[in-house]
Amino acid sequence: MVKVPLYQENQDRVALRPEYTETLAGGATADAFGSAIGKGLQSVASGMETAAEAVQRVQEMRDDAVVSDAANRWLQQKDKLLYDADTGYANAEGRQAVEGFDAYRKSVESLKGNIAAKMSPAQKERFDRQVAPFEIDALRSGVIRKSEETKKWLVQEHTAAAENFSLQAIQTPDDEARWNGYVGLGVKELDARGAKEGWGKERAELERTTYISNARLQTALHIGESDAIKAAGYATRHAADITPQDHMVLLDRLKPDLKRAAGADAAHFNASNPAPGQFAATGLSHDQYALLSVISGTESPAYDMMNGGQRISDYAAHPGFIGAGGTTTATGRYQIVRGTWERAATALGLTDFSPASQDRAAAWIAQADYRTNAGRDLARDIADGNFASIRRNLATTWEGLKKISDEEFARRLAAARLAPLAAPAAAGAVPGGASAGASAPQPAATGTSAAPVAPGASATTSGAEAPPQPAGPQFSPAVESALSALPPAYAAEIRESAADAMRDAEMQQTLREKAMQVAQAEAYRQRIDNGDSTLTPRDIKEDTVVDAGDKAALIGTLDEKKKEALATSLNVAAFHAGKLAIDVYTDEGRKANDGVWAAISAHLDEPSQRDPLLLNLIRQTGAVPTAVFDDLRLKLTRGKLDGVREALDLGNRISLVDPGALARVTDGSKIADDVVLYSHYLNSIGLTPDEAAKRVIDQKDPEAVRRRAALMDDPGMKFTIDAMARTENIQWLFRKTWSSIPPRLGNSRQQEATLVSDYKEILADSISDANAHWNFESAQILASDRIQRRYGTSEFSPEGSNVVTYLPPEKTYPPDAAGSYTYIREQLNAFLAAEGITHGGAFLTADKDTEHDVAVGAPRRYQVYYKGENGDLLHYRKQFTPKPPNPGQVEAARRAALAGLEAERLENPDVQQELGAERKRAIDEMLAWPLNIPASSSPGSTPAFPDAGPLPKTKRNGPLNKTKRKN
Repeated sequence: MVKVPLYQENQDRVALRPEYTETLAGGATADAFGSAIGKGLQSVASGMETAAEAVQRVQEMRDDAVVSDAANRWLQQKDKLLYDADTGYANAEGRQAVEGFDAYRKSVESLKGNIAAKMSPAQKERFDRQVAPFEIDALRSGVIRKSEETKKWLVQEHTAAAENFSLQAIQTPDDEARWNGYVGLGVKELDARGAKEGWGKERAELERTTYISNARLQTALHIGESDAIKAAGYATRHAADITPQDHMVLLDRLKPDLKRAAGADAAHFNASNPAPGQFAATGLSHDQYALLSVISGTESPAYDMMNGGQRISDYAAHPGFIGAGGTTTATGRYQIVRGTWERAATALGLTDFSPASQDRAAAWIAQADYRTNAGRDLARDIADGNFASIRRNLATTWEGLKKISDEEFARRLAAARLAPLAAPAAAGAVPGGASAGASAPQPAATGTSAAPVAPGASATTSGAEAPPQPAGPQFSPAVESALSALPPAYAAEIRESAADAMRDAEMQQTLREKAMQVAQAEAYRQRIDNGDSTLTPRDIKEDTVVDAGDKAALIGTLDEKKKEALATSLNVAAFHAGKLAIDVYTDEGRKANDGVWAAISAHLDEPSQRDPLLLNLIRQTGAVPTAVFDDLRLKLTRGKLDGVREALDLGNRISLVDPGALARVTDGSKIADDVVLYSHYLNSIGLTPDEAAKRVIDQKDPEAVRRRAALMDDPGMKFTIDAMARTENIQWLFRKTWSSIPPRLGNSRQQEATLVSDYKEILADSISDANAHWNFESAQILASDRIQRRYGTSEFSPEGSNVVTYLPPEKTYPPDAAGSYTYIREQLNAFLAAEGITHGGAFLTADKDTEHDVAVGAPRRYQVYYKGENGDLLHYRKQFTPKPPNPGQVEAARRAALAGLEAERLENPDVQQELGAERKRAIDEMLAWPLNIPASSSPGSTPAFPDAGPLPKTKRNGPLNKTKRKN
């Protein structure tokens, strides 16, 4: 029972909470007061019931939220189990769907327990009710999927089994029984599938037909991957099993490979099976073809036949092994064994085993073995009719010749010599591949393998006859049979393509033949050039690869080489005797000089052994061997210090032996200039060989050249050069003795100006090349050497012997044994007399041709002038080329001249000393000449550059080339 607290008027809470007093009446009676309290308590009880209902509604709302969220998660996870792209059961197929159903069902059923694990019982109850329909639907979808895929799986199993049996059949095309067994099992699987799918009779028959046809199609294509011809034959034999649609597909798929195979077969078959009297090689003699015809008649009719009957498939090389049914490695039309083939191939440079190579090898073997066995020439004995000897001596090489008598051999060879033996037609000239005038090749046997033949016996045809072939390229029996069974239009296209392929093959073989001929001829040339003493003209003549034109040229070259070798041998003997005489102004002379050097230096590697011989050769001939000069130039060009020093040192020693030897070689003047500088640095300045060589190298440095060029443009330097290149200074260089009258520089002011201009250029180059700067002594020495190589006085000058002229004969030809040039005078008089010219004096002048001859080391040509009856100076139209004395005479003259100078020195020491002093005073005077050098160009203001090199040379002609003379 509810207890009501007593009302206390003075309680603070009432004062504090005035709202409690809102319904109180201070004047109420006791009865009234009690009734009001009871009514209030009823109201409170009613409010509490309402509150309880509100709390319950809140809980229900919370449960709804939990269940709804759980249901959403359950649906998401269910959808993933069923529809996930990778793992969803709805995407499973066949066996995977069947075997995966239980796992799917368990996963669906376990979803509720996993999600509702933390729910209250009420929530679980509501959750179960909410997802139950969806769970039933998910399980029903799984059951449906399983039943559908179970049916599909069973169908797929039958289909896959049928496909597997078909694949097994395709892999066994040559075993028809196994093929039929596999395909039969496949048909059973198809029937089982049809029973499950409810096929009717027509559907079942169509599926069987399609299955068998596809198996035949795929089998044929499988065969065609390695042998298109065999595939075509297979398709023909089983045409009844292949539907028309599949047959069209098969022929279309096989066509490219079938064209290639038919083309290769036609090329090989036509090349391998020549008609009687037909040969592959060109260029052999008629008697050689006749002998080959007899030999092949006793050995084999085909180029691809192996001993025993097996056929080779290509001609890349001699097979080198014993074929099926054979006893030796004998192969080809002439049944050549491997060892004999290698001997012939090495001698002839043969690079394949082609029919043409077999012809050439057999012809070469016949003549080589006959010469070895009989000691006579095969061609001569054939021409003389000595047939019995030929058969007996070649029977050791070809077993087939042993099996026929001398009479039979003679009969066959005589008949062959009278027969019109056929040479090969031009590539592609005859559609069938046979030569003009020869019958089409015939097969030696059916199929791809010939019937076995006994060693040395003829291979004969055996088995069924090949089907008749239409016009055009001929095919092997197997290919012809396959083509004959194909649709006519289709087969015609294949035949036409094969004809093109055969012509291409013939053209390629012709090119290979030509390449072998060229290579063999080049091999002979190399042997000739290398001086192979074992090579004889007979070796070249009896070669069966090189054509007749090349043989003639090679034999001629060999004869010339042997003559050169003989001449070189004689020259070497003369050299060792100190009597070698060679005209080094001609190509023949220089070539002879090179031959002597090659012979005497062939086995000498050390300079200490080679150099004395070289210097002795140059002393005798006056010419530097080409190989030596090229080595000098190479070392100088490379610019390596050691090489440059070695080259300059050798060049210096060469110049001491013969000062003009280097200049006689084309471009030799440049090396001669380097040698002069090197000698100056060594002897005049006192540098070490390495320092001198370094100076020569540095003078060619591009930067140094640029700086020297700038220096030469300096006004002070130009003034100095002009002062040093005065006429009187140049005249001193050409005075014969100290007391002689200075020679004139040319015969006119214009010629004098030209010579002075040339000397200025030479002096400027010498200052630059010698790196002289403002110390000009070395430049003067170099310039004096250079100008006197080009200019000099001459007894042949029209202007007189005391006139300096350009390239006089005394500068370009050596003196005779007496130290004079009388021989030139005598030859010139004889030359004019032979032309019917009488004269009162004959003269020679240089021109551009002379300058060119000097540059290239050729015999020097001169213009001829002579005095006529009236004393007029006339010009003769022909040029004159003196013939110099032999080097022995020159050496004797040089020694006589040196002896004469020494005698003069001993007899007139004072005169010689005074002459020497006079020359020194002239040079000193030139060097001490007072110069008005501008201050800006004084030595102190000009930078020194010890690494300077030469200026680029300018082209200069002699005085007579710069003025126009009248006769």
